[in-house]
Amino acid sequence: MTPECWPRPKLLHLAAGLAVLTADVLAQEADAPAGFWTEYGDKVLIAVLVAILIRVFGKPIDALQAKLGALIERTLQGFGYRAKKRHLAGLVDEHRRLRLIGIYNRADLHPPRLREVYVSLRLAAGNDANARDFHLPEIFDGKDRRLVVLGPPGSGKTTLLDYLTLVFAGHVPSVLRERLGRPLPFFARLRSLGEEGAGSVLELLSSSTPVKLPEGYVERRLRRGGSIVLLDGLDEVLDQDLHRRAAEGISSLVREYPENGYIVTCRVAGWRNQLPDFRTYEIRELSDDDVRQFVGAWYREVLRTQKANLLGASPDPKDLRKAEDDAFVDARERAEALCKSLSGNEGLRRIARTPLILSLITLVHYHRVADLPKGRAQLYEKCLEILLELWDLSEKHLKPAETASLKGKLLVLKELAFHYLRDDLLEADLKTLDDVVTPLLPELGTEVSARALIEQIWQRSGILVELALGRYGFAHRALQDYLAAAYVVENEQDDVLLRHAAEERWREVILIGVGLAPKERARRLVSAFLAEGDDPALEMAGLSLAEDVQVGEDLREKVRQRLLERLDAEETADAFGRLAGALLTGDPQTAHEWIRRVFEGRDPELRSRVLKLLPALGEERVGGIAPLLVKLIATGDEEPVIRATAARTLAELAVEPDGTTWAALEKARGDASELVKAAAVQAWCELGRYEELGLVKVPAGEFVMGSDDYERERPQHVLFLPTFYIGRYPVTVSEFQAFVEESGFEVKDPDSLKRESNHPVIKVDWNEASSYARYYGYALPSEAEWEKAARGTDGRRFPWGNEWRMNCANTREYWGMGRSVLARLRVRGRFGTTPVGQFSPVGDSPYGCADMSGNVWEWTRSQYRDYPYDPHDGREKHDKTSSLVLRGASFASRRDSVRCANRNRGDPRYRRTMWGSVWCFPHLRPLDL
Repeated sequence: MTPECWPRPKLLHLAAGLAVLTADVLAQEADAPAGFWTEYGDKVLIAVLVAILIRVFGKPIDALQAKLGALIERTLQGFGYRAKKRHLAGLVDEHRRLRLIGIYNRADLHPPRLREVYVSLRLAAGNDANARDFHLPEIFDGKDRRLVVLGPPGSGKTTLLDYLTLVFAGHVPSVLRERLGRPLPFFARLRSLGEEGAGSVLELLSSSTPVKLPEGYVERRLRRGGSIVLLDGLDEVLDQDLHRRAAEGISSLVREYPENGYIVTCRVAGWRNQLPDFRTYEIRELSDDDVRQFVGAWYREVLRTQKANLLGASPDPKDLRKAEDDAFVDARERAEALCKSLSGNEGLRRIARTPLILSLITLVHYHRVADLPKGRAQLYEKCLEILLELWDLSEKHLKPAETASLKGKLLVLKELAFHYLRDDLLEADLKTLDDVVTPLLPELGTEVSARALIEQIWQRSGILVELALGRYGFAHRALQDYLAAAYVVENEQDDVLLRHAAEERWREVILIGVGLAPKERARRLVSAFLAEGDDPALEMAGLSLAEDVQVGEDLREKVRQRLLERLDAEETADAFGRLAGALLTGDPQTAHEWIRRVFEGRDPELRSRVLKLLPALGEERVGGIAPLLVKLIATGDEEPVIRATAARTLAELAVEPDGTTWAALEKARGDASELVKAAAVQAWCELGRYEELGLVKVPAGEFVMGSDDYERERPQHVLFLPTFYIGRYPVTVSEFQAFVEESGFEVKDPDSLKRESNHPVIKVDWNEASSYARYYGYALPSEAEWEKAARGTDGRRFPWGNEWRMNCANTREYWGMGRSVLARLRVRGRFGTTPVGQFSPVGDSPYGCADMSGNVWEWTRSQYRDYPYDPHDGREKHDKTSSLVLRGASFASRRDSVRCANRNRGDPRYRRTMWGSVWCFPHLRPLDL
């Protein structure tokens, strides 16, 4: 509340008004009788005196009031009045924009939004090779809230923290925020440690807030507890003393303020267990479905931004909606074209597993549809060409002497990148950049000053960005590494790479440099890695072989043998995964032979580790491994986790099955272990025989979920789902009867089995439906899976289309039921369920699912929560107390209730007549092994 808004002295102003009014009355009453003055004379005199006093002292009183108001305002702010609200608003404003390289423009009226493009990353526990993958909300299930998130360059670590900042600031709805009690977020980039006002981690947090907060506010909030501290880039603190200070400062914060959460990000290669009290999680590579989701979201948001910017700052909502709809149609076509191009480009597909690489690929495709590069170095080169061409286009108004040529611009960028690398810099001020560029001006042959050229790079290329006020760095570390590597190779400074071979910050530069270097120089570099003898150098030697270098068969053999020796002896899960990854990347054939030997050995733990690595080989290199997987599946005395992993791996590799394969999978589908059964069903479906199980396939992709018709269905939003399978029909009475007889399961309501055999089973609660699904290796569908299976990808209202049709579903309309008593009497005795599939095919969904509307309500596995729908926020975990979502409505429902978007909630213990279940195979994702 500002002083200008504080109440004025209304009584005084009212008195003044009365006095003026009285004077007017006196003027009009000049001929009034004498009794008037006798009765009212004192009151009139007082009123006149008050009016005079107000006229004289009114303004000073107002000024005094303003000063008092300002003093009170400053006092309240000193205690944090409204500080939290301003802080959260500042965080949202700072982190909500997605700064896409080559796309983001600071002048955009409607910039790309992070929340619309973000892909939920999968994380693996860093100290457990056999642990399943997690999504972020899952790793906060316990009380442990001290986390380190590791990842290679470009894996999305910074974007992850940006997204979490939006979550904890309340900008992105998420169950995670509620689960942690709505913690107050504080965000800082650790690379700024040591700058003025940021000598300690606590000072860094205080100086990094997006708005000015009262002195000591951050420390008071941390002391109170209930906050969460997000610290980005421990590896980016390059100075050794500062790095040590950063790690010690974080540990000190945790000890002094233990009632808060802490999340720190770091490159994998820069992690040396600096925070031993933190749990570590490593970001997994993007899956094929993740890639498709990212590409679709990237194109959709970029094209939306372009069209929305043309409408001005405050477009008409209808015009904006139409522009977005047009952008979405165009985006779908372009995304499908890119995914198709990637599927035929093995070199690029192999590296398109991190958000950065994928965004660069999409940028190249966006500008040059038919010109996708084959490898990483070529991708960086092509990306830089595009950015520089965009720079050129933005300078058409300049004379040649006022800028540099393309070659000159590259020269400047390479010089800057190498300077940053050599001097351990991630950002620098204008004076530093000026000192680097000025000596290059004679070679550029231009009249432009160094300062003006730097300003052009910053404002127009998208390669150099302002990271802090007056301090500039590269848009992404990967571009800096490529440019530095190109500088080293062009200037024949291989000895520089050899001197820094063991240093993490030179890692990517060295690998790119090996790929760019001539044959003999590349051989010398790889030999130097072998001579080091430790695991990191050996890993680099293996990875170097994948950079398409000509180093000779003798050297390749030495690298292979050294890797195999270390893999046989390595006991640390993390190091094992790195060395195995280097072998798989650098020499797939040798890796293939090693895997065969492991499968034939007697070490189950080693087999489990290797099975998780197999999908990286790819279908074309699986060779004779498939029979070994089949043998593992069929071996009854093998551990269930091994058999299940083998079945899942067989499905992921998509091998051509033979009779032996089908026999092993059929046997596994009847196994006592639910884990083995579920994996066998997955393989059975992925290898093409899902129809035999009564399932239909719903391909991976986006669909429209929800509607704007009712509050419980809002907001309508676009959601991506991986491929999944779902039952063509609801479970029938005869099918449920067979389950009861085979399993010995006892139903709680015998009436559920006393109905026509081909009708859907009713009076089944959630636990009974789930037990049925698990017994056969299935799971109930999620709410999102159910809706996509029902309405397809075009957002239709009913499974058959947008218009209501009679005789397409079992509803009140089908029975001719109106609102009158006579109408109800006419259908008495006939009102109820109908045989499954009675309305096929006219009432089927786009995928061929029958009875998705009407007949019986259908259980899902999802908890009833508000939209937008997030499959990773914990809503798909049954906690035995939350209400669960039911879908599809029933024979007692009217047509508005059987829309695909309609949702209902139910207690999992209920078994009303109109509730039943649809069984399905869960969407493709790593099983909880």
